[in-house]
Amino acid sequence: MDIRDRVLVVEDDKSIQNFFRTVLEANNYDVIMADTGTEACSLITSRCPDVVILDLGRHGD
Repeated sequence: MDIRDRVLVVEDDKSIQNFFRTVLEANNYDVIMADTGTEACSLITSRCPDVVILDLGRHGD
């Protein structure tokens, strides 16, 4: 059994989520998604990702 690196993508835009999932899974990563920071914190604790890709977009500008 291969051990794959786990990537958590924190992004609220579904099309961007789909893009990241497609690219990362094609490169043999285990991908988990979060829509919010709160959800991401929970997943970091429970799933222990190797890396987090985080959208720090600014709203209201």
